[in-house]
Amino acid sequence: MLVNSTPCFVQQPSWPYAIALPVLRRFAEELRQDYRMVLKRFIALEVYGSEHASAQLKQLKAMLFQHGEPDVCALEDGLAILEASDLRAELAKIACPALLLMGQRDQLVPMEAGEAMLTQLLNARLRVFARAGHAPFFSHLPEFIAELRAFLDA
Repeated sequence: MLVNSTPCFVQQPSWPYAIALPVLRRFAEELRQDYRMVLKRFIALEVYGSEHASAQLKQLKAMLFQHGEPDVCALEDGLAILEASDLRAELAKIACPALLLMGQRDQLVPMEAGEAMLTQLLNARLRVFARAGHAPFFSHLPEFIAELRAFLDA
């Protein structure tokens, strides 16, 4: 199961369903300057476009630093992995059934990435959650669980 996933997070000539490299690098630079502000902006992007975005954002903000401060080096390393990774060639090697769960209004991983992955994954199904952002497991929990259960029971 892949949730709002992409094999390539940064736009390439043959992969437009991603974030432009300058945007990701600006995000990384801002992370070094004020990681708290960047994380708050990130969670806002996670619920952007969701039907109940403001209430969900309030919940996420309350949870953000509930378990302490993050390791900034780990955050930077995560962004470096996103910048460097391109796993598109590996998709065709996945033979097991796969479920792709995407948010229709995701600002980080557009649903078109899921549609493009379907052409490479031989045994996959795509479910797009209408009016969901990057966190359909948060904004559309009952529907998300139903999809997951149906996939696991199949």
